[in-house]
Amino acid sequence: MKMKIASLVSTAVVALSTSVVFAHAEPSQEVNLSELQSSATSNYVTVKNQNRQLTVVINNKSQGHEAIRYNVIKADGSVVANGLIAPNGNKTFSKYFEKGEYSLELICQTKVGCNATGSIGYFGD
Repeated sequence: MKMKIASLVSTAVVALSTSVVFAHAEPSQEVNLSELQSSATSNYVTVKNQNRQLTVVINNKSQGHEAIRYNVIKADGSVVANGLIAPNGNKTFSKYFEKGEYSLELICQTKVGCNATGSIGYFGD
């Protein structure tokens, strides 16, 4: 029993330590939030031209009471868009952003037990 718990804790630590990756790539980036993670953040997407439209797609696959909070974060740390998605809910929106780098953060409201995917970027370009 102790080995099983230690293995589970070890897996959770590895998942959390690898959930945030800050690379610079385009045209879109994906993020996956697994049941053992409290949050996960996508790589950055760069807006090179003033007022470029980015699309954000989020799918909360959690079946229980696990709501997902999302943040669109500029590289300076400021949150430029956020919201909450109910279990088994989806959200898609497009918004114009100024020049800069942006990532998508998914946060499990119950700390663990969530299952969600998201993406941010230029779709259809």
